[in-house]
Amino acid sequence: AWVVVGFQGVFVIFTLYFAFKEMNSIMKQRRLYFKSFWNCVEFSLALLSLAGVGFMLYTVYIVLGFNSPGQRTNTGSTEATFEKYRKAAFWDNLNTHVQGLLFAMGALKLLHLLRFNKHISRGAETMKKATGPLVGFFVIFAIVFIAFAMLAYLTFGPTDDGFSPFISTMETLLTILLGKFYELSDSSGVMG
Repeated sequence: AWVVVGFQGVFVIFTLYFAFKEMNSIMKQRRLYFKSFWNCVEFSLALLSLAGVGFMLYTVYIVLGFNSPGQRTNTGSTEATFEKYRKAAFWDNLNTHVQGLLFAMGALKLLHLLRFNKHISRGAETMKKATGPLVGFFVIFAIVFIAFAMLAYLTFGPTDDGFSPFISTMETLLTILLGKFYELSDSSGVMG
């Protein structure tokens, strides 16, 4: 547990230094700073890192509130306790999403830093040439997938938990595409 706290402390210190460095760059360059795409990536990394630190500290604050001496009494209802845990889980989930975005931006920045490697630059050139066909494919795929997800939502949504919100329907269908199948025989008399 102390190792995790140590790494989180290093992350907070690095984030504050990085945000201060970016703010100095913004103050020096003013509007010219945002004309470069990579400066915008750096700025979004700084903002996401600060948001991650804020979410992490707020989640820790909520969790430490569970164990405070004033909270140990059993005068609170079960619903109130559940709401506290639900609130902590919500903020931790937001922190997980921010970390995912940070990882994606960091991977983008790493690819930019490795552009001197001929294999990396060849991959970037291939992606530039394939952008048009790939965008067309993803638009058609999104239209067909969303239509299929609407069919599954309308057919299986009322009876199956994996299909009840529309977002869960799309997640379940992506999981089915990856090879994990669900038992749907009892869901619908016509389709299942």
